[in-house]
Amino acid sequence: MLASLLLLSLLGWQADLSPGMATLQGQPDYPAAVAHLNGQTVLTANPREEGWASAWMYQEKIGKVPAGTELALTLKGNGRSLRLRYFYLGPDPGLYYFSTEYVKTDGQWQTVRLPLSQAGPFYSSNFPWAMVPDKRVEFYLFVENGEPGRFQVTLSRVALEKGGTAK
Repeated sequence: MLASLLLLSLLGWQADLSPGMATLQGQPDYPAAVAHLNGQTVLTANPREEGWASAWMYQEKIGKVPAGTELALTLKGNGRSLRLRYFYLGPDPGLYYFSTEYVKTDGQWQTVRLPLSQAGPFYSSNFPWAMVPDKRVEFYLFVENGEPGRFQVTLSRVALEKGGTAK
């Protein structure tokens, strides 16, 4: 038991959100095709000039998020820019924190690390609460195109981790 606690303290806090990828779905107004294959999730869309394609996932429980936590995503894009938006319930149980980050993909597997300290309060009485109205969801992630044109992204891992290195 003591060895397990020591190992946890050495490794740092972590919440694997990859099981939540099974909840990943396209938005009706901003469609993206979503396929779940062999533990990975593939998003594909071809938004035009001013269009967005968006898919989102949620994790109902993440617990208390310690200072220094980063959102870590292992992904492979098709060389286009992605817009990543996340919301999480902060210390005030009725207030989401929110951030938007743009990430350029290069066609290779990469791990993107986004510090949650970049997020600011998001004041709304409806969104994102209305996304899953029958649950008190603690974390949402939206994966979207960051520029017009065809995009494809494969996600193999999503986690919250104690971090120290950004992007």
